Amino acid sequence: MSGIAGHASLQSGRAGVGLRRDECLGSIRDGEVASRAVALRWVELPPGQSGRVIPTLMPTVTQFRPRRSGPEAVIEDRLVAQIPSLFQAGRHCWMASSVPLGAGMPDLIIAAYKPLVLALVDADLSDAQILGYLRAVRSARLETIAERMRVSNRSAGRRLHRLVEARALHVTPVETFSLAPGCRNLLPEIISIEVKVANWQRAADQARRNRLFSHRSFVALPSHVAERVHDEAAFGRHGLGVLGVTQNGDVRVARPARRTRPVVWSYYYQLAALIAQSAADRKHAL
Repeated sequence: MSGIAGHASLQSGRAGVGLRRDECLGSIRDGEVASRAVALRWVELPPGQSGRVIPTLMPTVTQFRPRRSGPEAVIEDRLVAQIPSLFQAGRHCWMASSVPLGAGMPDLIIAAYKPLVLALVDADLSDAQILGYLRAVRSARLETIAERMRVSNRSAGRRLHRLVEARALHVTPVETFSLAPGCRNLLPEIISIEVKVANWQRAADQARRNRLFSHRSFVALPSHVAERVHDEAAFGRHGLGVLGVTQNGDVRVARPARRTRPVVWSYYYQLAALIAQSAADRKHAL
C-alpha cells in the first residue's frame, strides 16, 4: 500500500491560526458519567479505500474498513455517541475507527488538531518519517536526512523543499532543515480507545501499543467488566484508562488515563496527514 493508508495525493490546502487547547479536547474526571445523547452516522467504505468523511449535519466517524457487526460494534456505537460529552470535543476535532497506524489498527481515535494540519494534505509515509525525525532531533542537514532515509540527496531534497513550500519546515541558506514552530504541536491531544467485550488483557496490550502515538490511551469494556478489572496492575503500570459502557448507553470513567507525550513521532505525523486528507475530502464533497 503506497503512501499513508493507500491515500492518493489530493489538492494542497493551508491554514494559519492555531487553536487554544481548551477548544480541543478537555479532561475527564474519575467516575464521570456521560449521558447526553448525540446523533452519529458511521461512514462506510468499500474494501481497500482510505477513510473518507462524508458531509452531514450529524457528527461523523471516518471509517477505514467495513464494520463488523457484533457486541463490540454495539459498545463502540454507544461509546462514540458519548465522546463529545466525555472529551469535550471542539470544532477542530477528528474521530476515526480502525485507523491503520504503525503495526496496529486502533478501534477509535479522537484527535484535536490545529488548522495548520491541512498543509500536510499531500504528505505520504516518507514525509511523515522526515517530520518525525526532525521532531526528535530538532534540526538536521540535507545529507544527514538523506542518509537517515536511505535515499539520495536529490530525492531527499525534493521532499524537503516540498515540505518547506507547505510551510511545515524551515530551511537555512546552508540547507539545514527544522520543523516550523506551528508544526511541532499540530495535534494537541490524541486519545485512542480499544473496545472489547471480555478479553481485557488483549485490550490492555493493544492500548499499551497505542501509547506510542497517543497522549492518552483507554480500554472500553462493558460496565460490569470495567468495574471488576479497572484496578488491575496492567492498567496502572502503563497509565491506561478504563471506560465502562452500560447497556442503556451511559459511559463511566472507571479509571482515568495518565497523559504522556507520544513516543514515535512518525506515527504522529502519519495521523496528522490522515486528518488533513479527510478534511480535504470533506471540503471537496461539499
